[in-house]
Amino acid sequence: MKKGMVLAAAAITAMLPFMTGCMAYPVSVSPSTHYIAAKDKVTRIGPASGSAWAACPLGICGGEMKMTGNAVDRAIASVGGDALIDVRVDVHTYNLMVILIVQTNVYGTAVKIEKGG
Repeated sequence: MKKGMVLAAAAITAMLPFMTGCMAYPVSVSPSTHYIAAKDKVTRIGPASGSAWAACPLGICGGEMKMTGNAVDRAIASVGGDALIDVRVDVHTYNLMVILIVQTNVYGTAVKIEKGG
């Protein structure tokens, strides 16, 4: 019995490095986070970025769109803009056995928008 438990513990320990990992991938590229009409005046502020994290037990995540929205909101708020243009979203995932960590990053150019009519 004791020998079997030692072998099981050794097997689990040997598998641990293969039960973790990470991955990064681009999710989307978008011209703008908000509608900009032809009559609107747009003033570029500069580069902006924001991120959001989530921990997903057993790899079950339920709020990916919310994470992207939070990252966009943080990017806009970081420079006091109204919207982002030339937007890029990427995601990094870290698998730590029974927990999946997801980081969503948003990059773009912050702008101020004055409605033109």
